[in-house]
Amino acid sequence: MLTFWLYGASGIVDAMLGYSPGAILSALAFLGLNYVIAFARFLFVIRHLSGERLGWRPAFAAYNVGQISSIFLFNIVGQSLGRAAMLARHGIGVDASVVGTYVERLVATAVLGLSAVLAAILLFGTIGLTLEGGFDYLLAVTVSLSIAAFFAWLLVLRGRQEWRVCTSIVPTGSLLWPTVLLTVIAQIAMGAAYWVLLSPHIAGIDSGQIAAALVIVMFTSSLPISFSGWGIRELSAAKALGLLGVVPTAAVAAALTIGTISLVIPLIGAAVSAILARVLPDSRPPEAGTAERVAVPGAAALVLILAFATAILVLFQIRVPFENHVATVSPGDAAALTALGLVGYLLWREQRGLTVLPPAVLGCLGVLSLVVGYALCIGYVRFGTIDWAWLNRGLGWIVCLGYVSVGAGVVLVAGDRGRLRVLAVFLVALLTVSLIQIGLYAAAHLQVFEEDWFNSSWIEGFALNRNAFGFQLAIGLVVAWLFVLRDAARGHWQRHWFSASCLLLATYLTLSRAAFVTLGVLIVLGVAFASGLRWQRLSVFAAALATATLLGTAAPTLEPLNGFAMAIGRQVAGDWTASNPVAEAAAKLAENRQSSDAERWQTINDGLALWRRHPLFGAGLGGYVHERLLRGESFQVVHSVPVWLLAEAGAVGLILALAGAGWVLLWLWRQRDGHTGIQARAAAMALAVFAIFGLVHDVFAQRSFWLVFGLLVAMNLPGRSSTTTASDAPNRESLSVAAGQTCDQDGINLLISRK
Repeated sequence: MLTFWLYGASGIVDAMLGYSPGAILSALAFLGLNYVIAFARFLFVIRHLSGERLGWRPAFAAYNVGQISSIFLFNIVGQSLGRAAMLARHGIGVDASVVGTYVERLVATAVLGLSAVLAAILLFGTIGLTLEGGFDYLLAVTVSLSIAAFFAWLLVLRGRQEWRVCTSIVPTGSLLWPTVLLTVIAQIAMGAAYWVLLSPHIAGIDSGQIAAALVIVMFTSSLPISFSGWGIRELSAAKALGLLGVVPTAAVAAALTIGTISLVIPLIGAAVSAILARVLPDSRPPEAGTAERVAVPGAAALVLILAFATAILVLFQIRVPFENHVATVSPGDAAALTALGLVGYLLWREQRGLTVLPPAVLGCLGVLSLVVGYALCIGYVRFGTIDWAWLNRGLGWIVCLGYVSVGAGVVLVAGDRGRLRVLAVFLVALLTVSLIQIGLYAAAHLQVFEEDWFNSSWIEGFALNRNAFGFQLAIGLVVAWLFVLRDAARGHWQRHWFSASCLLLATYLTLSRAAFVTLGVLIVLGVAFASGLRWQRLSVFAAALATATLLGTAAPTLEPLNGFAMAIGRQVAGDWTASNPVAEAAAKLAENRQSSDAERWQTINDGLALWRRHPLFGAGLGGYVHERLLRGESFQVVHSVPVWLLAEAGAVGLILALAGAGWVLLWLWRQRDGHTGIQARAAAMALAVFAIFGLVHDVFAQRSFWLVFGLLVAMNLPGRSSTTTASDAPNRESLSVAAGQTCDQDGINLLISRK
């Protein structure tokens, strides 16, 4: 829609109608070649990863379903799950299907990305990267993410059975190089289709420049961030080709034609598959023992990979600019969406009627989904589409559900041990980020470096906001409390002193008032929820609090000490100037708090005013943003979750949300003394963190809460200890385990026979 609005629908349609039959047939032939090569690549990857001799007919049907699903289910997520659903019927593991799809897409993105860099150099003569303006932050994210992943592997996963299961499906060189070669050939065919359609409009333009621009277009449309490339393909074609003098309407028309034909071909392929299945049914006998085997093979490895990935990636945020606002996304969102579809599919195919999440939690999530859904509808009826509402709240809520589903999936395939392993990975990653930030804070105050992306007055982690990082740290303290109480019986609780000290010191250095208030509440709840246990178990937090207080109090002396040393040097050189770094930092903090307080209370008052005009069902999702934009004001959201619900979902929405939360709290209260009592108490503490921060901050889509909460409330049903399915054992001789075999204490039971 945006493309038609920007460049005019009539001009685009006229350009499409102007294609000759020969041009359409040539483009169809090249896209057909692209389709065949891509299918050959898919078949090769699946056979290599699964170790099975998959026939071309089921692979062909799965390939077409995946291509069609990518349009409706967010690109790579729908593509991978659609293929997995089809191939599971033929004994191909979900791990092979989904990982294979990710390998294909990431290889294509890498090949086209490198080609796009060369194309940009050809077009513009050079590429300049400056540390200012965001690249420095992306570099810091990449380095810190790598360090966090390394320590998570070193301290939690190294040598564990879960890690061996995950690495059993890691792609090798014998898989990657043929995949790269087939990808290059397929993309050449795609480029040829573009060339045929654009040939009447590129006369007189250098052929090399046109080819370079087409590479950039194909790269942007291959990124796994859209619905099968729609929208991005057309806009990038207009921009890239427009720089060379191609009429934008002609570029958009060519891209639309390519997209349409690329959709029609798999639709025809799906129809052919259906006809073949009816005319020539599969004559192979069913596998022996199918009745005893679980219907979805290969789930354990993939679920664990997704869980460990989200536990680390959830701590890193990146801002993506849109027309009227900036969206905050996490690299773990794609993994969370994949987990949502995968876990739902597992529960549907493998465990009909099985409830891994308790009814209270499912009911609460359903109520919140209802509130978001009807608020979206009201907003669409009142003022149309607001990208913030549909992306940040609509799609964002689905992403949050994905993070919750991670816990259900882990408990389903790996039981309590898998749950604790993922929580430990999250805690180690958070500790690593905290230590990195504390180190950078000290280095900045000692003037070892000076970078625009790092605020030396306080620390923000990689949450892009000190309050958001304080929220992550509070959730981390809840996880640390859980481990202290669980490890007390084994006498290992003292080792958590260091982790608690780091989290508390990092919380202090955020200078977040909401984090300080939350910390006080967590101390009270932590003591109260540990009643009946030996007080020595909590002494680790007392020692950690004392350590953090001491170090936090000493932190401001870093800059005066450095300033004192510099002043002595300047005095010796005869160039002494007085300065007070502490006073400057305090003034900067006071200025920041004054502006943020004014902004926060203005949005809360405006939100209440909006609710008074729409008291029952609210103004609709995005209503507050819409009114600000109409008044010509900058983008802003309501800095309070309850007020936001009142303003955009009305009293009905707030009452429903509170009822759902109350239902969950009642269930947690009933579980407090059971075998999952510690987890239930930790979940209640996490809800307290959400409630306190939510009063004065927009934390509805804070992913770390939804991930940890989902892990804490997922139920490990009787008879399902740390397990995976009978067909979960990867097709590798190193992991050939018989059904029902139990692994060592630190591992998981890879196989279980269906009763």
